[in-house]
Amino acid sequence: MYYELFTKKIWEGPISSPHLNLTAAPNSMLPLAPDVANVLSAVTLYTPVEIAEVERDEDGDWFRLESDDLWDHEVFDQLRGNWAEIGGRSPDFALLHFLSGLDDGVWVYHAKIGQVSAYPPGCHRVIS
Repeated sequence: MYYELFTKKIWEGPISSPHLNLTAAPNSMLPLAPDVANVLSAVTLYTPVEIAEVERDEDGDWFRLESDDLWDHEVFDQLRGNWAEIGGRSPDFALLHFLSGLDDGVWVYHAKIGQVSAYPPGCHRVIS
């Protein structure tokens, strides 16, 4: 009897994080796919960041990260060190640090399903 209690599956689906605040996301992007919600939840658990901007374009979904406590390069370095646990196992995610330009900062990129990714999986610093 006790064994059944430990092995019984109670909840199907992602575990929501209290740190995941997506007020910047347009309603057309909500609800997020479970793998996207899991990666963003892990990002906010590994670093003191907020998801400041959310965009969707023909390549995929973009999530800009901001921190009150860390510079962009520190956010990127901290996430890069933990990327294998966060999103590194999926070919659909990339962590990007744009060093200049209108969209400078740290972004999580999620490729559209069934489309060739605009950026290879992993962590990348991009000039502009």
